[in-house]
Amino acid sequence: MRRPVLSLRPLNSLMLPLLAAGLTLWGGSAGAVAAVDKGLGPSSCQPASLVDDAFRDAALRALQRLVVRAPGQSADGAIKVHHSPGHMDPQGGVWHYVSAYQVNLSLIGALRVAPQLGPDVAQWLRWQARHTTPTGPSESLVFDHWVRASDLQESSCPPGKSPRSCPQVDAFDSTAASLLLVAQAYVQATADSTLLRDPLLRRALEEAAATMARLTQTNGLPWAKPDHAAAYLMDAVEVAAGWRAWAYLQREVYGIPQAAKNSLAAAQRTEAAIHKLLWHAPSQTWRVSLDAPQPDFAQWYPDSVAQAWPLLWLDRNDANEANVANVGSVESHVERRAFGRAQSAWRQAASRWQGGAGWPQRNVDPEGFWWPAIAVAAHCVGDERAAAAWVARARSAWLRADQPFAWPFQVGDLQWLFRLADPVPTAAGRAAATAGPTAN
Repeated sequence: MRRPVLSLRPLNSLMLPLLAAGLTLWGGSAGAVAAVDKGLGPSSCQPASLVDDAFRDAALRALQRLVVRAPGQSADGAIKVHHSPGHMDPQGGVWHYVSAYQVNLSLIGALRVAPQLGPDVAQWLRWQARHTTPTGPSESLVFDHWVRASDLQESSCPPGKSPRSCPQVDAFDSTAASLLLVAQAYVQATADSTLLRDPLLRRALEEAAATMARLTQTNGLPWAKPDHAAAYLMDAVEVAAGWRAWAYLQREVYGIPQAAKNSLAAAQRTEAAIHKLLWHAPSQTWRVSLDAPQPDFAQWYPDSVAQAWPLLWLDRNDANEANVANVGSVESHVERRAFGRAQSAWRQAASRWQGGAGWPQRNVDPEGFWWPAIAVAAHCVGDERAAAAWVARARSAWLRADQPFAWPFQVGDLQWLFRLADPVPTAAGRAAATAGPTAN
């Protein structure tokens, strides 16, 4: 993942009243059902309890308000990046931005804490299946889309956008991986595998995996795009996680164990390439990309931020299926050492951004982005104080009564916010918690 495109900044908030007539969004509060935590998403460190229930529930409601409800229209099920519009066409029409990558990752976190969002996620998966664009033989991708506020019409290149800049997507490799990751999260949270057997959706998943395969070079690292021959650390760790997700789906949903083993081998190959080719041994840090020198921690993005990604995404427990049954194996010890190395690299990067004006106290990104993943990274190295300080600051800003979840908040931020929250309790559990002691 790389920094969002700056041209997507929302339009003036004075235009928001113009949107009310054209949108039908559900803003109900999160229901009280059990959240089954079966290791959704990265498992390099356990989720935390730093986000209080009120903040978590407000974030869930904010996510639900981003869902486009348009029965009978192609935009039905789309999920916007932000509630503010991001583009105005020459006729004065305002458009909302839809990024498959950002939404997919946000839903991984949302499903962990609130699996009752399953129907919305199912609609989103159907939306993606309808909006794939062929990118090669048996390959496809969901490019960025825009939804017009007035009538919920959608386009991958709305009026006023240069045809040379669209259709557009930040990266092929991580966008493809994100679809596989959210599909796995959906199945694990809802136990509904029927949806993924739908031929259109299954084809979209297969073509996403084929996209990752074509982008992966002989050295094991993926290129960001077919015409952008750069292998980025942040993309590569997400692609490795995507291969693991696809292996899970092939085994548990589609019943093709040999294909699952092949996908797991692809994940391990990419992970091995990350450690071999992107680790800068002299400085004991990660290169931002294959051709990059030692990272410069005076630069927040990408040099410093990238150090968190292996910590967040590379799985220290599930490096191969044998390790699950044999936690004392040589491989599992290697993985624990690799995780310790990832922790050390992040501590180096974070040390440059601590203190009274450090990342917990302010948005140090020059463009103002929040980067909640960094709070999760702090939690993963045991710096609960810094993570809690970031959460408190985000809570104060995002829960403002006059402008909740204001830009530069984006839907992708929710993946990491929910990693720091407890699941919504079951109705029975909530009743038990408030009933008090019972007589014997």
